[in-house]
Amino acid sequence: MVADETAAEKLTFFWHGHWATSVQKVRSAHLMLGQQQTFRRYGAGPTGPLVRAMLRDPALIVWLDGQKNTRKAPNENLSREVMELFTLGVGEYTEADVKAGARVLTGWQVDRATGQARLVPRRHDDQAVALLGGKVDDVDSYADLIVGQSAHLPFILGRLWARYGGPGQAPAVSGRDTTTLLKGICTAPAFAATAGTLVKQPVEWVVGAVRQLGLKPDGTEPFLKALGQVPLRPPSVGGWPEGAAWLTTSSTLTRLRAGQKLAAKADVNGLAGADRVEALADLLAVDGWSDRTNAVLTATKDPRRLLALGLASPEYAVH
Repeated sequence: MVADETAAEKLTFFWHGHWATSVQKVRSAHLMLGQQQTFRRYGAGPTGPLVRAMLRDPALIVWLDGQKNTRKAPNENLSREVMELFTLGVGEYTEADVKAGARVLTGWQVDRATGQARLVPRRHDDQAVALLGGKVDDVDSYADLIVGQSAHLPFILGRLWARYGGPGQAPAVSGRDTTTLLKGICTAPAFAATAGTLVKQPVEWVVGAVRQLGLKPDGTEPFLKALGQVPLRPPSVGGWPEGAAWLTTSSTLTRLRAGQKLAAKADVNGLAGADRVEALADLLAVDGWSDRTNAVLTATKDPRRLLALGLASPEYAVH
């Protein structure tokens, strides 16, 4: 059950980074919670219902200026980002598609008091539009047309691979829902070959450390802020960076300082013996140390310093 819950939360966090929405502009915990609940409800299934729900999502509408999208003055932000960043990718749509999509999305307003999005007829352009080689006249037909594009599932597969597999091209995997795509990723021969190449995001690093050390997450927000990844506050609609972008000299020093603070709270009785380096690997679920890291750890006698160095090591920074 714990493993299933962990997998579900990891997938929810994936979608949060994918449909990146920041509370700093939305300014409503209620709307942000509703978006997270949408990810939990639809995130593991077919992408169609998720896209339908997100086009009506109050937090996303506020974040991408859907409130300003009216029949007399169409705003293209939501339409553009839905196709470019969330569903199809660059080059898979035209400017005419963006303008047409914006017209379909006109009139959706968020009631701050109820936290609900509703269509206001007098602000909505109800004329059918041509886009992406089809014709649509409402939000659902727009969502269905998008997910029916040949570029959609390969695009989602590529984003899943970047967060679950590693750098490079995603393997050929077929499936119409997220769970099937993930199973295909995890059973592909290329997946095993990525061991040790997928860089942990700061949230993954902090949560993993806290769990492995049996600590409470209280007081970890400053670590996340220093590392550049605070949940619900992505830097832009493009979400957080990935891969080697997290492996900088500055981030290594920050992980060391955070590791020292976590080590000060942890039970380190098992890291004082002659087998302390092996015990550290077991504690942190590290398959093995490089010769350079092993030499540094072997020379370290103090168990708390040993733990802090392990948490800051290159081996612990990757999956």
